[in-house]
Amino acid sequence: MKHGKRCRGWRTITTDETINQMCRITSKYSRYAALTWLICCGCGYAPDLPPVAIVSGVVTLDGQPLARGTVQFIPDHSKQSEGPAAIGFIQSDGTYSLKTAGVDGAMVGFHKIAVIARQEPQGPADPLPESLIPLHYNHPDTSGLSEEVITGQENIIDLKLSRKR
Repeated sequence: MKHGKRCRGWRTITTDETINQMCRITSKYSRYAALTWLICCGCGYAPDLPPVAIVSGVVTLDGQPLARGTVQFIPDHSKQSEGPAAIGFIQSDGTYSLKTAGVDGAMVGFHKIAVIARQEPQGPADPLPESLIPLHYNHPDTSGLSEEVITGQENIIDLKLSRKR
C-alpha cells in the first residue's frame, strides 16, 4: 500500500486501487461534462452545420415518464451519417428536445441513441449516483436504440425503455 498519492486535486488517498478508481471516475465525468458543455453552449458563434431537423419526444421507463437525465443522438457512421452529436435534457414530465452545437434539432440522418439517467447526487462524497435505468442504455452501441431524423418535419421520437432486457 502506498501512502500520500494525489489524483487531480482530490484529497490524499491511501491505496492504489482507490487512486485508480477515483482517477477513472474523475477523468470519465470530466470528459462528459466538457463534451456536454461544448455541445449545449457551442463556441459563441453560429456553427456551420449540415441540415438539422427538430427532434423531441418523451422518455419512459416501463411506461412511466423518466423524470431526469439526458438523451444523446450520435450519428451512425455505419449508415454514412456524419457530424456532431445532439443532446437533450429530460424534463420532470419525461419530455426532451434536442440541440446540436446550440442549434435546435439533430442532424438529418441515422443515429444511435444513448440515455443517461442517474439519481440526484447526495453531496460531494457521492461522485457516481445510482443509475435510474439499466446501464446498457448509457452507451449508443449497447442501448439498442436507433432512429432516423428526417428533413423538413418535426421528428417526434418517443423512447420506451424497459428494466427487462
